[in-house]
Amino acid sequence: EDILSRCKSIDLSNDLFEELNLSSDENVLIWLDLVCDSMYPKLQIAKWLIERIERINASMEFTVEVEHLTWFLCEKLRQLKQLKYFDEYVKILSMKKLSSSRIPIVDLVSYSRRKEVNDILLQYIDDYDINGHVLYSLNRRHYEGVYLLADKFADDEREFVKKLVKRLKKQNK
Repeated sequence: EDILSRCKSIDLSNDLFEELNLSSDENVLIWLDLVCDSMYPKLQIAKWLIERIERINASMEFTVEVEHLTWFLCEKLRQLKQLKYFDEYVKILSMKKLSSSRIPIVDLVSYSRRKEVNDILLQYIDDYDINGHVLYSLNRRHYEGVYLLADKFADDEREFVKKLVKRLKKQNK
């Protein structure tokens, strides 16, 4: 049975991870990609992805493989852009165990037009795993204090953060 056939027959209420045999199925990400691009309503898929991320955070040992899977799930949420689940996305941001897998969620939260978004993002400015992306998102949202925050990252060793800080300093002149 090919991946596409398996994808079309999946019931989103089932536990996909058990069906996939997560530890051995090299096609997990392909299958999940097909599920996310399938005929299911985007809200239903987003809810299903959120539930899986919460389950991973609650129960799985966070290995490199699990981090890759979680990043993929978060990236799919970002692509779906279902802002109805904003509160759930904020909850995912608070799951430090998910490490840098939360990067797509920073971006997703920053799309919202809610007034509290900047305050939510600022809560993660000291979270090393995502703070460069927080700074980027605050800049994209035209947060007034972003230039002062950039100074905090002047000596950051990450190349993308260095470039962002340099660009912010240039913009502020």
